[in-house]
Amino acid sequence: MFVEGLKKLFRGRSERDDTSAGSALTARDRDAITADLAFFDSVEKGLGKALARYVLTGADEASVLHVSNLLKTTQGDIRTKLHNVFIAVADDWNNKVEREKRHKARERVLFELEGFDPAALYRYLHLHSQFNAQNRAWRFPGSDQSPRWLRTASLLFDTSAPEGRNPLGFLTAPHILEMMEAAELAPSVAPLIDCAFSDKDVPYGDLTQRMLKLPGLADAIAAMPEEATRTIGTLAAGGREVMVSFLGQNGLIDRDRHFFDFAFQMASDGAKTVREAASNALKVADEAKVQAKAEEFLASRKANERLAGVNILAALLRERSLPILDRHGGEEKSNTVLAAIATIRATYAAGSVAGAEAGEGEGDGEAGYLAFDGSFVAAPPPAAKEEPLPADLEEAFRKLLTEANAAARIDYDQTPPGKDWNQRPARPFTPPFDPAIAKHIVAAMRGERLSEAQRREIWKAVDDKSTDNWMRQTRQLLGNGLKAIFSRTDISFHALSRLLFQATDGRHWQHILRIVLGTTNYWMRGPDNEILARIKAGADIRILAEIAAEAGAPAFGTMADALADKAYVNISEMIDEPVPANLWPLLAENFAALDAALAGDGLKERWSEDFIFSWLRMFPRLPRRYFPLVADRAVQGGVRQREFARYLLREVADLTPLITPMLTSGPETKRLAAARWLAERRDGNAIAPLRAALAKEKSVTVKAAAMSALAACGDDTSDLFAEGTLLAEAEKGLASTKVDYSPFFDAENLPVLHWADGREVSAKLVKWWFARSHKLKMAGGDPMIHMALERLDPGMPSGWGRRSSRPSFPTTPSARAAKRPMPMRRRTPSGAMNRRRSGARILPRNWPSPSCAAKSSPSI
Repeated sequence: MFVEGLKKLFRGRSERDDTSAGSALTARDRDAITADLAFFDSVEKGLGKALARYVLTGADEASVLHVSNLLKTTQGDIRTKLHNVFIAVADDWNNKVEREKRHKARERVLFELEGFDPAALYRYLHLHSQFNAQNRAWRFPGSDQSPRWLRTASLLFDTSAPEGRNPLGFLTAPHILEMMEAAELAPSVAPLIDCAFSDKDVPYGDLTQRMLKLPGLADAIAAMPEEATRTIGTLAAGGREVMVSFLGQNGLIDRDRHFFDFAFQMASDGAKTVREAASNALKVADEAKVQAKAEEFLASRKANERLAGVNILAALLRERSLPILDRHGGEEKSNTVLAAIATIRATYAAGSVAGAEAGEGEGDGEAGYLAFDGSFVAAPPPAAKEEPLPADLEEAFRKLLTEANAAARIDYDQTPPGKDWNQRPARPFTPPFDPAIAKHIVAAMRGERLSEAQRREIWKAVDDKSTDNWMRQTRQLLGNGLKAIFSRTDISFHALSRLLFQATDGRHWQHILRIVLGTTNYWMRGPDNEILARIKAGADIRILAEIAAEAGAPAFGTMADALADKAYVNISEMIDEPVPANLWPLLAENFAALDAALAGDGLKERWSEDFIFSWLRMFPRLPRRYFPLVADRAVQGGVRQREFARYLLREVADLTPLITPMLTSGPETKRLAAARWLAERRDGNAIAPLRAALAKEKSVTVKAAAMSALAACGDDTSDLFAEGTLLAEAEKGLASTKVDYSPFFDAENLPVLHWADGREVSAKLVKWWFARSHKLKMAGGDPMIHMALERLDPGMPSGWGRRSSRPSFPTTPSARAAKRPMPMRRRTPSGAMNRRRSGARILPRNWPSPSCAAKSSPSI
């Protein structure tokens, strides 16, 4: 049987032990299930036993139907009790004993089973699915293509995962396939993939991360490649991105031709994030096979496949892809593909200028890294040897703790007893600190081994927030005293670091790293503040990392994702923030972890992705290995990362060849961004490409930006506003544009305007300005009008020609009349609303009446 074959395939690969993976339920397991279901007796006497018989033996199947009917009842009390049993909470929320009892009973079934019975556990999940059939949870896992009991299982484990345990309990890929057989379903990998998402997309929370860690999932996908790729293809863009990354991370692309071809298919996907994920996934596959397939794509008749081939070769071969792309560029017809090749060529040209010899023989790592221009940035030498601790340090701590005990006594005498948060307990006074612990504090700073009890006492003594709320004087005295001791110049950074790890776990180390990398400081205690202050003052953070490793705390490279988790930062504001000059050597020691974090897996929030990207500002010069990534995000990233990427590229001298391909390809927003970027850089070499792009550009917004960029780059743009050029454009536009102005707007009697040199502006040109604004539905005038208005006579009344982004215009009496309350609109015989078209909304303010305009002086 197929399932038996799968069992053989998975044997020895499950993360669970052999007993749990293969045996039936033990007596303890059966008791746990019975105890969990016994709470149904609170709904109806005997219901718990009937459901236990159904789950364990398959008998009393009618009890499940009875529960389903009870869930539909209109009696609120019964429904409430059923809901509480299914979600394992007490009917009385204040009853902590009952609440804990139900919670523990559910945990024993989900996470502490010693054996496994597919039929019994399928029935257990089937029972819980009755509740979800009536009460669909928010972001319910899976879609309608998956069995409801499996979707319920995903939800149960996602919402019940205990701290510090296997969050998936008895749920493994082989077990799910066995439960499918017990449910008389054909074994399939599609539901396993589907239930890692919600409605085929990545939901908020940790569901997808947890389900992708399902033991045996990669092997199940490898066993059914055709079905797996077909299912992944039906997911939303976020789901496809995650699963393509999963295939690459688990080495599946080289295991079967289906996965290899599917990765190439995703490389030409419509979503940019999916294309990037596919290119990254193919980087870990067999290079020769990937290159051959990518070159096949270059010969495809489909432009999107040729574009995929270009991107894959660039990601795989980097600079070595240029000769291949240059050969193909001579035959390419698609502007998008040609622009991609030009961008790649410019990227590597800007990142490989003369001077690479300076870094020849050097590599990225502890010693330093290669910068974008080929120069080698050497890491600073390690800090000087540690100085011994001062002889009076123990006495200083002893004196402080003695004074803190005296202050605590005063607080005790001045605070009335009670149970409120700011009242002391009604028991005799006991000093909060033992001054003798000062000896152990100094021992911890020397790095001596201490017992767990001693470490707890040390933390209580050095934590300035460890005292009760009613000890106000004590907390103030202790905080000021610890600050004075820790800030002493004769106490080394090494000693403070050892104290941190002797007295605390790795959370403080992780939080210090998050703060120096750019997050908000909201949880600093004990020696944390002084350590952070010394790092900002120039202390070598590698000392802290080295002592963390000695203490068994997580290394930076293993917790990059944890550092970025829920890091809500504004990456645009980070441009102006000061950068610690001593942090980059730690990042350089962990380039592999940084590479993986920047590549992404589709599971991080956009804030987390921004935070990781912001780490690149720590390097004094942009590392060469990240130049293509930063250039890509500067060209076609989101608004936030695009601005930050351009900041990272500020020192690169010649970026014009990288930017100019954007002027003629892609959507309007991309062309507009390119023109504005060139204006920021003010490079004279951009004038010719800007002129060429301007000749073909149709969007008035992009045209205006390109003209501004030409002026910023030092070009004379007077020819673009020559009267002949503007009149030719106006005549052509008026001939092809039909404008249905409001009857209140007199388009034939417009005011007479003058240029700054006194020449009269053609009435035809003024009419075209209004016609184009009406056509583009830009009530304030389009950007080209504003550029023209800046060239009018600034002395004209009513704001004409004033240098303003929104010039103030006049209004006619007719337009004022148009603002009066309109009569009730009547319906036409067809039932449609007979709405009056209003062109008056493009009228400027203070517009003179037609009669006034006719009598006005030509010098308006």
